[in-house]
Amino acid sequence: MKDYIFLESYRPHETTLSIAQEIGNIILFSNIPTIQSIKPYSIEESKENVYSKYFGFGEFPLHSDLAHWYIPPKYLLLRCIVPAPEVFTTLIEWNNLFHNINDDTIHNALFKPRRKVLERKFFLRLIQNQGFELVKRWDSLFLEPENQSARNIVEKIKNLENPNLDIKKFSFNNKGDTLIINNWKMLHGRTKIDTNSKNRLIERVYFSGINYGTK
Repeated sequence: MKDYIFLESYRPHETTLSIAQEIGNIILFSNIPTIQSIKPYSIEESKENVYSKYFGFGEFPLHSDLAHWYIPPKYLLLRCIVPAPEVFTTLIEWNNLFHNINDDTIHNALFKPRRKVLERKFFLRLIQNQGFELVKRWDSLFLEPENQSARNIVEKIKNLENPNLDIKKFSFNNKGDTLIINNWKMLHGRTKIDTNSKNRLIERVYFSGINYGTK
């Protein structure tokens, strides 16, 4: 498998759990449901510390899931339960978003989580060694810049205007549409929610590995 795969109307009558158990090694959390339901909410309706609390029905910026964790989940699955064809999940390679920022700035930048993880805050780098692989992360909301290099990156990404960025868009048109993403190499977001799309329902699962030969 490459760094993402989209499966159209994939076994729509089966549960997300049964599909996920075949696809990869599911990460079990003590404080996060194994199968998470993702629905659009207004800012007023949303819980604290989630994207909807800051953006509501508006566009979600490109990010890594759980980028504020020391080691974010390697893969995530998004599976359509209630379609919303006019809403798109956006996807871009990390390298494509950061290609105009020099290596020294990236490697010198230090960030810290906006909120504590396991009652701790610790410095994070955008590129981190993990075994024989690299974890590449980004989140403009939950990562706070700690030094000047980090502040420079935040400013550059905020002001980025480049029509040539290779942003892919996936619409969940059918029940069972499934998108699997390498969370260490790809960033994802969401276009705005229109009036007809407020019933959109996606289920999400995190994996430490995939059974389809992906590393």
